[in-house]
Amino acid sequence: MTNDVSVAVGDAMRLLRRGLSLGVVLAVVFGLATYLWSQRQDPVYEAQATVLVSSQTADFRSFGVSPFVAPAIDVSAYEVASRSDAVAQAALAALGEEGASLPAFRALYRVSSRDDGTSALLTVTGRAPSPERAAAVANAVANALVAWDVERATRSVQQVVQALEQQIAALTEQVRALQALGDPARQSEVDGLISLRAQQQQSLAVARAMGASAIGRLEVIQHAVADATPVAPRPFVNALLAALAGLVVAYGVVIMRSILNTRLGDVAEVEAVSGVPILAEFQRLAKPTRRLPREAASYLRTGVLFATADASPRVILVTSGRSGEGKSAVALNLAESFARNDYRTLLVDADLRQPVLFQEYGLRRGQASELLDFLRDPDGPHMVARVPLGGRQRLDIVPSFQVSTQAAEILGRGFSACVNRWGHDYDVIVVDSPPVLAVADALTIAPSCTGAVLAVSMRKADRRPLRATLDLLERM
Repeated sequence: MTNDVSVAVGDAMRLLRRGLSLGVVLAVVFGLATYLWSQRQDPVYEAQATVLVSSQTADFRSFGVSPFVAPAIDVSAYEVASRSDAVAQAALAALGEEGASLPAFRALYRVSSRDDGTSALLTVTGRAPSPERAAAVANAVANALVAWDVERATRSVQQVVQALEQQIAALTEQVRALQALGDPARQSEVDGLISLRAQQQQSLAVARAMGASAIGRLEVIQHAVADATPVAPRPFVNALLAALAGLVVAYGVVIMRSILNTRLGDVAEVEAVSGVPILAEFQRLAKPTRRLPREAASYLRTGVLFATADASPRVILVTSGRSGEGKSAVALNLAESFARNDYRTLLVDADLRQPVLFQEYGLRRGQASELLDFLRDPDGPHMVARVPLGGRQRLDIVPSFQVSTQAAEILGRGFSACVNRWGHDYDVIVVDSPPVLAVADALTIAPSCTGAVLAVSMRKADRRPLRATLDLLERM
């Protein structure tokens, strides 16, 4: 768990460093541009009017008055009504702007609500280029909304009046029809209809009186007042938000590049992606050569010694993910470093696809048995090539001279037996194998080895091939 956290923190710090310069540049550019743009904008002012929405009304019956109150509706319905054509046109009429565009006028105000269950408040906010205009818009809309609510109550009473008038007219027609018959037996029925018509006429009079006193549930409790302080633009706040947006854009670009770009930029990324330690780092040499600095080879040798402390003999597989990453150079320099430190060392050229070590040491056929000879007959009387390194140190080599098209099959049959034989005579066996992703040779001989050294060229380092190579090696 600790390792996972440290890797994540390291990745985050590298991401922060990588996007810092771009983030600073974009933050300054975005912030400065937004500040200058905001300063050139016309000021905008706001004013607010507050409207009370009552859920209950006063009882006037003790005064002999029964006003008709608009039916209760949800407070959110008033927000919708404030955007209606009726309210907007009434507000424009109050402002003396009957011919103005309704959509353009609606853009000048907004209505919000707050409801605590007993009563609610509507806040009408006017927004305009001048404080007086903002206050006038807010008050016009608030008054138009109150008038709309009263009209809603009036319309309800008018519907009752129309219904009563229709009923009275129908009763009158029935009375006339019965009276025209002149039947004394139906006089009682005529009297009943006349009495019912009288009751309806009384109800009609009451309804007409209520219509004249209809009231709504809205009341303006605070009219909008002109405020000389503009609410926009805010150059400093806008510049700060734009600078933050510049940082977000910068790190978004860096993250997208990291996702889309699978190349590895430095050794730290290689270690983070692979999850295995870096044993040594070789600097790029000025000219093509397989002879690497001895100091770096010594670091590699020391790392291999610690990693394989319990192995005897140490059988080190040196490979790479793809060709051209310097695995053969790493193998021969590692083997020579062991040999110079008095380890009995054998260097095996197991790259039967493209053998190069015999060229590096100037070996020719006949000087030593090649790897194919050992593989065909591991217990045969074979001879290794002995290369002096100065003083009494020497490096023994099992070279390969010819290319084999069946390398994986041949290595699979005899390599383990060869390692068992060599293990009696050597402390360290360094095996140069083909790239893992190219052919299966390295995976075939990996189970016979005690450890693997993976060579990675930073010029070709790519996280996907690297991860695929390590996954294959870990399975073996």
